[in-house]
Amino acid sequence: MVHETRSRTLAASHEEGKAVPKKQKTGSKEQEGGQQLPSKNKKTADNKGRDGNQEAPSKSKKLKAEKSDLNGKGATAKEFSEFCKAIREHLTIDEMRKILQANEQDTSGSEDAVVPTCEDVMFYGPLEKCPVCGGQLECKGWKYKCTGTYSEWSSCIFSTNNPSRRDGPIKVPDEVKNDFVRKWLKQHEGKKHPKRDMVEGAHIFSGMKISLSGRMSRSHAYFKEQIMKHGGNVNNSVLGATCVVASPAERNQGGSGGFANALERGTPVVSENWIIDSIQKKERQPLAAYDIAANVVPGGRGLPLSTLDPTEEAIATLAAEVKLAGKRAVHKDSKLEKDGGIIYEKDGIIYNCAFSLCDLGCDMNQLCIMQLIMVPENRLHLYYKKGPIGHDQMAEERVEDFGSRVNDAIMEFVLLFEEVTGN
Repeated sequence: MVHETRSRTLAASHEEGKAVPKKQKTGSKEQEGGQQLPSKNKKTADNKGRDGNQEAPSKSKKLKAEKSDLNGKGATAKEFSEFCKAIREHLTIDEMRKILQANEQDTSGSEDAVVPTCEDVMFYGPLEKCPVCGGQLECKGWKYKCTGTYSEWSSCIFSTNNPSRRDGPIKVPDEVKNDFVRKWLKQHEGKKHPKRDMVEGAHIFSGMKISLSGRMSRSHAYFKEQIMKHGGNVNNSVLGATCVVASPAERNQGGSGGFANALERGTPVVSENWIIDSIQKKERQPLAAYDIAANVVPGGRGLPLSTLDPTEEAIATLAAEVKLAGKRAVHKDSKLEKDGGIIYEKDGIIYNCAFSLCDLGCDMNQLCIMQLIMVPENRLHLYYKKGPIGHDQMAEERVEDFGSRVNDAIMEFVLLFEEVTGN
């Protein structure tokens, strides 16, 4: 019986006449003696069971735990999450609008805007108006931002993560005959509204899949931790990624495989400063302002005026975007310069305008260019371009041939001018 329990390694070694390693010999002797001696270097099964509960969680588990609490903290956040599920199940969109209207809140917007607003108001209390312009506040990410305006030309930019709210019970109109809502209000009758604990900066990279490429100033593990901590996900490949983060040195050295793959797919490639600045400013920065592949791609991509990185590269990109050298220069994108086109002038008026339309409140940053261009044989053309700076593919652009109809061309120019400027 003893020989039958020997290890196969020992038996094979004896047959082949080979020496058995010391560890194997020791193990065999223990088996032959019919006893299993505990190893000095290994814990017993009982110890493993006891120590397993005390084992520190791995780094990836910690990151997942942190990420799961991004929408709030404690029991209140959990209760709010359960309340949201119940509200969406028991209330219709029309009923939500009526409740918002009864509590003097904004009822406009799509379903995607009405549902979270109603959930926030019913659970945490009706919002007070903006202290700056008197407009309505709306929860966006981890901040409440004003949707009002200072005037017809500028939007309010007030924001806070601790807005003022009205005391007292939620008002529900009589036409909303919903048993769940009535029961919930009765359960919370006389209680104060809980305070919403907004996790500042937690949603910076929310909904983004970010790929890391090449050697960077700090380890990939560090940037991965920062991205996940602030609501994002890290993609191991360029496929499906929102953007690729790389060091500027990658571009100078020709780029890694991920860098080249991103260029082929048209995926934005940004410097690691995009991550750093977004976290420091507690708000996601525009990708175009940190684009390190702009001068690698034919034609470039340009940079938004309000978000320029203060470097020589950014200044050069801005100059390339505007493409106006003096008040009589024909815009290159019109392609009429090659045909000998010149800016049309009549009665001392030069028909050449460039506008920058910027409104920080609604994140609008557009460029508009209008020109009347005369080409040989007295053919007059109107060139018009309007769209987000740095995104030519999204711009409205046209070249219209008016031939000898000068008055019609001037009238169209004037109408466009009034439409854009209001003057």
